[in-house]
Amino acid sequence: MSFIDNLARDLDQVFFNTDEFADGTSHSSGMYRGIFMSKSEVVLDGVVTYVPSVTLKSSDSANIANGDTVSVNGKPYTVVDRVSQHTDIETLYLSTDSRRMF
Repeated sequence: MSFIDNLARDLDQVFFNTDEFADGTSHSSGMYRGIFMSKSEVVLDGVVTYVPSVTLKSSDSANIANGDTVSVNGKPYTVVDRVSQHTDIETLYLSTDSRRMF
């Protein structure tokens, strides 16, 4: 089995496993497993700020757009930005209200 195959397997069996690291994440398009961070560092015009984020498999986040509502562990958030971290994962930056942050 190649390294890439092992990595893909580990995404499901380890990193996005709710018994290990993942949190339940829901959107109108479905239920997903994501890794939630209550404080993700973001630099805006040279100023460091912290916002919540959730990292999902890219295949799970494909139907989620900026402005959509997602719930992580039952708490609602508004998606304010999406950043592809790798071909297989994407980070959604979140807000507790609907105001655009950047």
